[in-house]
Formats: sequence, structure tokens, C-alpha cells
Amino acid sequence: MKRGKMNELSRYLTGLCFLIGFFFMSSDRCLGYVLPSDQLISYMVKNSSEFRTLVITQTTWQKDERNEEGWESYQERIWMESPDLFRSQVLNQPNRWLMKPDTSFRSLLMADSEERVRDLLTRMGINLNAVGLTRVEETVAYRIGGKDPYAPKIVIEKKRFLPLVLTYSLSEYYETATVTVLFSDYRKIDNGWYPFEITYFDPRGFRENCVIDTLQENVPIDPAVFFGVDTTSGSEQTIEQDEISQKEIDSETQSVPTID
Repeated sequence: MKRGKMNELSRYLTGLCFLIGFFFMSSDRCLGYVLPSDQLISYMVKNSSEFRTLVITQTTWQKDERNEEGWESYQERIWMESPDLFRSQVLNQPNRWLMKPDTSFRSLLMADSEERVRDLLTRMGINLNAVGLTRVEETVAYRIGGKDPYAPKIVIEKKRFLPLVLTYSLSEYYETATVTVLFSDYRKIDNGWYPFEITYFDPRGFRENCVIDTLQENVPIDPAVFFGVDTTSGSEQTIEQDEISQKEIDSETQSVPTID
């Protein structure tokens, strides 16, 4: 009789331990659950899928760390039309840009389909099967791509599903070189969200910081613009160059923020 009670108690404790273990295992899974990349991309695309055209005027600072000339600033106009038409023009400097950055990341900000974004990220070398949770400074975010700091990846804010960091392969210059682009100061406009500040780092030691002054969405654009025809009037090309603080720009664009 005593032995029967002991066996019964043993079975009870074994079952209880199993239930407790199952509970904590389920809790861990719930706390650590990460959305699949397809779903993350779907939510992200909804933030910009209504953009058909964008006309942007921005102040652009550029620096080549291989020389000691410091920062150059420009007033710049950008025309974009979905899916991938792009044109930029310096308005107030005869010498044009210090250097031309890669602009393929711009397509991400006005993508009209999930398939287009998946294709773009895959071409950028991002592994869509690697997904995890991370932080950018104090912001909780999802990561699609490798964990290594220089591995191709996109980091998407968890709350609003907005891209914060994009690191992608730039094999045009080096076999393993990657560009990193930071998106910040997101603002809600009529048809979606757009970052009003973009910072660009590339492996040549080139840095660019762009701050939007004006943005027009879904306005007609003369197709001639994308074939290099200057459609601006002379008065639009005489915008004064702003005074900039070297200390301020250095502090904002010196390094990529920490991604845990």
C-alpha cells in the first residue's frame, strides 16, 4: 500500500514537472517570438506603397575621409518615380557633388509591392531566412539578415515597421564591402511615412548626410527629367548655401549607431 502511494506521488510529481516545464517553454517562445520576414516586409511596404512620385529638395553634406578638405554642402533636388526612376541635381554649386553615392536604397522607400522589396533585398545580399530581434540605441527592432555588424541586413522598427538601418553589399568596389544607410526623423505625410534625415556610409570612406527641406508626393513629373533634361528655371538654381556647423555634422555622422 505504501509503495502504491509512493508510485502515485511519483507520477504526480513527474506530471507536475512536465506541466511546469511546458508552461515556461511556451512562455519563452511567446516572449521571443519573431515575425517571419515575409510578414515584416508586408507591414513595412504598407508604409510607402502609395507613393507614386516624390520631389524632394534637401540639404546635403558630403565628406571624403581620404582627404582633409572637410564637409561640402549642397542644395539638391531629387525626383523619384515608382518603381525605380531616379534623378538628382545640385542647385547651387557649379562643381557638382564631391562624390556620387549609390542610390539603390531609395527604391526601398517607395516600393509598391512585397515582391519588389524581397527581390531588392536579395540582390543586396540580405538573407531573408535569418530573422531576429535587436535594438538600435534604445529602439526595439526586427533584424532581417546577418547578426555581424557588417553583414547585409535590414533593421525594422518594431512599433511602426519602418526601416532604421540598411546594410548591403556593394561588390562594385570590393568583394566584401557593404554600404550602411541610416533612416531617421520619420514624418507622417498624406500617403505614408518618409525619413527626413538619411545618413550614408560607404567603404571608400565617403560620408553623406541629407536633411529634407521640402517634399512633394504624387505630383506629375515631366518624363524628360529622368533623361537628364534640365526643366528647372534659373531662379530655382540660386538658392543660398546654408552655414553649417562642422562640430554638429561630425557628431551626427561620425559612426554607425550600436545595434545589439
